[in-house]
Amino acid sequence: MPDITRDDSQKAESGDATSPAGGLFLSHIRSPRIERHFERLARETEGLVEWHFISDTAEDAARRAARGAMDA
Repeated sequence: MPDITRDDSQKAESGDATSPAGGLFLSHIRSPRIERHFERLARETEGLVEWHFISDTAEDAARRAARGAMDA
Protein backbone atom coordinates (compact mmCIF):
# COMPACT_ATOMS: atom_id res chain seq x y z
CA MET A 1 0.00 0.00 0.00
CA PRO A 2 1.43 3.42 -0.89
CA ASP A 3 2.37 5.76 1.90
CA ILE A 4 -0.54 8.22 2.16
CA THR A 5 -0.30 11.26 4.40
CA ARG A 6 -3.28 13.29 5.55
CA ASP A 7 -3.04 17.04 5.05
CA ASP A 8 -4.76 18.75 8.01
CA SER A 9 -3.97 22.28 6.81
CA GLN A 10 -7.60 22.86 5.77
CA LYS A 11 -10.80 22.06 7.59
CA ALA A 12 -12.85 19.49 5.68
CA GLU A 13 -16.56 20.13 5.37
CA SER A 14 -19.09 17.48 4.47
CA GLY A 15 -19.37 17.31 0.71
CA ASP A 16 -15.99 18.99 0.11
CA ALA A 17 -13.55 17.26 -2.17
CA THR A 18 -11.17 17.16 0.80
CA SER A 19 -13.59 15.41 3.18
CA PRO A 20 -13.24 11.64 3.65
CA ALA A 21 -15.21 9.37 1.34
CA GLY A 22 -18.04 7.39 2.88
CA GLY A 23 -17.63 3.64 2.94
CA LEU A 24 -20.08 0.89 3.80
CA PHE A 25 -18.77 -2.38 5.20
CA LEU A 26 -21.59 -4.88 4.75
CA SER A 27 -21.32 -8.27 6.43
CA HIS A 28 -23.75 -11.15 6.85
CA ILE A 29 -21.48 -12.59 9.55
CA ARG A 30 -20.78 -10.91 12.90
CA SER A 31 -17.73 -12.35 14.64
CA PRO A 32 -14.66 -11.07 16.49
CA ARG A 33 -12.56 -11.86 13.38
CA ILE A 34 -14.82 -9.74 11.11
CA GLU A 35 -14.90 -6.91 13.67
CA ARG A 36 -11.07 -6.93 13.89
CA HIS A 37 -10.87 -6.76 10.10
CA PHE A 38 -13.28 -3.80 10.07
CA GLU A 39 -11.28 -1.99 12.77
CA ARG A 40 -8.02 -2.57 10.87
CA LEU A 41 -9.59 -1.31 7.64
CA ALA A 42 -10.89 1.81 9.39
CA ARG A 43 -7.52 2.41 11.07
CA GLU A 44 -5.51 1.98 7.85
CA THR A 45 -7.73 4.36 5.87
CA GLU A 46 -8.33 6.92 8.63
CA GLY A 47 -8.83 10.37 7.14
CA LEU A 48 -9.49 8.94 3.70
CA VAL A 49 -12.68 6.90 4.26
CA GLU A 50 -15.31 7.18 6.98
CA TRP A 51 -16.44 3.55 7.35
CA HIS A 52 -19.84 2.38 8.61
CA PHE A 53 -20.40 -1.24 9.67
CA ILE A 54 -23.67 -2.65 8.32
CA SER A 55 -24.59 -5.98 9.85
CA ASP A 56 -27.02 -8.16 7.92
CA THR A 57 -27.05 -11.34 9.98
CA ALA A 58 -30.04 -13.67 10.28
CA GLU A 59 -30.68 -12.23 13.76
CA ASP A 60 -30.76 -8.69 12.33
CA ALA A 61 -33.22 -9.79 9.63
CA ALA A 62 -35.47 -11.40 12.26
CA ARG A 63 -35.41 -8.20 14.33
CA ARG A 64 -36.33 -6.10 11.28
CA ALA A 65 -39.17 -8.49 10.42
CA ALA A 66 -40.48 -8.34 13.99
CA ARG A 67 -40.37 -4.53 13.96
CA GLY A 68 -42.19 -4.51 10.62
CA ALA A 69 -44.90 -6.80 12.00
CA MET A 70 -45.38 -4.48 14.99
CA ASP A 71 -45.67 -1.43 12.70
CA ALA A 72 -48.35 -3.08 10.52
